[in-house]
Amino acid sequence: MPIFPGPARLFVSVATVFVLSACAQMDMHRGGHEPATHAGHAGHGVNMGAPAAASVALAARTVVDVTPQESAHVLGDMQNLLRSVGEINGALAARDWTTVERIASSLRPEKTMGSQEPAAMSFHAKLPAGWSSFGAPMHQGFARIADEARGGQRVDEVLRTLSQTTRQCVGCHAQFQLRAALR
Repeated sequence: MPIFPGPARLFVSVATVFVLSACAQMDMHRGGHEPATHAGHAGHGVNMGAPAAASVALAARTVVDVTPQESAHVLGDMQNLLRSVGEINGALAARDWTTVERIASSLRPEKTMGSQEPAAMSFHAKLPAGWSSFGAPMHQGFARIADEARGGQRVDEVLRTLSQTTRQCVGCHAQFQLRAALR
């Protein structure tokens, strides 16, 4: 039996993606090098970073150097994905299958791949091996959600697929770190 039942499991998955996205953005602003600090009394810095074991795991991520334009493109995509997950959750709670299908369909692989924007093209040209092993299944998951919204309309199936889909996000954030060049 899962630790978290149905809706709670989905909330935990979405919250995890949100936290990892925020961490990725913070890593990019710091260049992925220094732990976050908070000035304490008498000017002493207090480390606000993760525990040592988590720091080692984060340090082991593959760094992908990006331009500010590529960074803006990727973070925009991540924010859209996170917003879409939230909207799907809300529509699913209301049993608004038309909205679930519309949002999930907009994230199908054929709708999201092949952008001709210069930042998207340059970013995709430098993707390291393994990146697509997270991105493609994530977009395929949204396609399955759209299909379920049009067909079976089973809440448990959408939640299961959404959980699997967001695990792709979590896995990618655990594997890769974007580092924006300062210009």
